[in-house]
Amino acid sequence: MTFVITSHDLQNVVDISERIILINRGKVLVDKTTTAVIRDETFDRQIEFILSDKAGTQKLPPGIHLEFPRLIIKTSKKDVGDKIKYWLPRLHFSDLRITEPPIEEIFGKYYHVAKTKK
Repeated sequence: MTFVITSHDLQNVVDISERIILINRGKVLVDKTTTAVIRDETFDRQIEFILSDKAGTQKLPPGIHLEFPRLIIKTSKKDVGDKIKYWLPRLHFSDLRITEPPIEEIFGKYYHVAKTKK
């Protein structure tokens, strides 16, 4: 069974869909399973440490944002393991989260590419 859904709430669409077809001005931008879109198109990750204290946060390198108690590291998917291994022994933290970019950002890449091809 096929349903056509138009919505500004992309996370809701992803939650209920097995396949995504993005169309812009009559042209198909993507036609993949929802899982494939998220797996193939998400290259960036955000690592978030919830810190117990500020130990190890002096002189942070570029690309790392401290908003105590949150320390946020933006990195590529392939570098997540290395970043975690580096920071684990250097920080005192109570929680750790790894998140993908919001689905709007993932889909936005398709529209950006379509716009630049004009």
